[in-house]
Amino acid sequence: MAFVVLGTTGEFPSFSFAERKKIAETAFKNRNGLNISFGPGTANFPETLELSKHAEDNGADGLLIVPPFYYKHPREEALKKYYSMDFRAGEIPINLYHIPFASGVPISHDLLHSLEKYPNLAGIKDSVDDAEVYDRFVSEFPK
Repeated sequence: MAFVVLGTTGEFPSFSFAERKKIAETAFKNRNGLNISFGPGTANFPETLELSKHAEDNGADGLLIVPPFYYKHPREEALKKYYSMDFRAGEIPINLYHIPFASGVPISHDLLHSLEKYPNLAGIKDSVDDAEVYDRFVSEFPK
């Protein structure tokens, strides 16, 4: 269980790159024993990588990474490459963020299977309001 900074409530696109770093630093400095994950996702891949590295270097316990969004509509192969680069860039646990109603980009079962080889794949945060979608994730990915 973790507290996610700049995650689900959707505030992350509203802050500048520098503000996101400062928010992360403040959260990690004042964690008071909390397990903190950070949401580094942006529509700009180099910034996502830099925010991920910054979070890891400053004590994040994990990351929650939304797929690239905003008119991107990346193909499956591009998503595999995107997330593979995320996994190779650091060592902390990463959860993929399945929130297609906001990102426009679903996390498919094929994508998850292609990433299972990475030891820092922690899981998926499913934010779809559909019990069948959730059940399929749980059935196919019991770990």
